[in-house]
Amino acid sequence: MTLKNVGDVASEFYFKFPDDISIKREIWMDPVEPTSHERWEYQVLKEKLFEIEPRRNKLNPHESCNIRFRYNIKEKGTHWLRVIFQITNGKPLIFELYAETHPKKKGILEIRNPILNFHYAPMGYVICHL
Repeated sequence: MTLKNVGDVASEFYFKFPDDISIKREIWMDPVEPTSHERWEYQVLKEKLFEIEPRRNKLNPHESCNIRFRYNIKEKGTHWLRVIFQITNGKPLIFELYAETHPKKKGILEIRNPILNFHYAPMGYVICHL
């Protein structure tokens, strides 16, 4: 994926995995049993099945950079992971990375909407065509 800053000011962006935003539990807090989805995400994170490089970058006006999504094949099956994409001082977007390993160990990473077009919009307006 290629990101380009079409504005006139520098902009910083970053991708956050679920373990980057988790709240550390204090000793005095009541234990909470994780949901099946949280256990699944923890397993995907532990195995490092998905990678994004670079996870953080700053783009000057009219500068672009390539983002690499990688699916590391460890076991057969389907895997997914929610990722937050945040542009500093902007609204976060949640991506769901989905990948499936076929019997012959071929990895397929699917981004369901390959073209994301974020048009220029004045402050306070949201225009996003997916």
